[in-house]
Parts: sequence; structure tokens; C-alpha cells
Amino acid sequence: FFIKLTNPRSFYTLESYSTLLKKAGLKKTLIQSKEPICFFSNQQEFEDFVLSWLPQIKQIPDDYRKEFIHDIGNEYIQLCPTRKDGKVEIKFKNLEVEAVHP
Repeated sequence: FFIKLTNPRSFYTLESYSTLLKKAGLKKTLIQSKEPICFFSNQQEFEDFVLSWLPQIKQIPDDYRKEFIHDIGNEYIQLCPTRKDGKVEIKFKNLEVEAVHP
């Protein structure tokens, strides 16, 4: 399903994003890396979250998408077990950027 797949997302460092802002003629007012933690009540809620942003899902035929996402959920739970209260925790990194046009 993933032959010739290209990732539509770009990943930037603080430095590379600062350079991008300069090239765009913008002045940064804030740029910082954040590591938020999201909590989901259960695996299904986590899988619904993944389904909402996973661009590769479009490569999977409709009949297989639910099973594919469930497999991702199962693998994630194997790697990062649920908390004692049953919640699924996911940590990720993102850049928070504010800029103005001078």
C-alpha cells in the first residue's frame, strides 16, 4: 500500500524554522519547542486520534483502514502500556511559533 509514498509533512528544528521565517520576511516573536502529553480514555479514543492526522491512511483501502489503525493501537500499547487508570498516554514534540510582518 505504501509504494512510492511521499510524506506530506515537514519537520523543522528551531534553527531551520527561524531561517524559514527570515526568508519569508517575518520577524519571530516566539519560537520554542514543546513536548505536550495527551491522554486518551482508552485505546479506541487513541486510535480515533491517530486516524484524524495520519496522512498515510489514505493509502489503505477503506475495507482495511479500521484493522490497520487497530494494529497501530495494539503496537503502541505494547510499546507504551496504558497507565494504571487505563488511559493511553502519548508524548510528542512540536514547535510553537509566533511571527509578525515588520
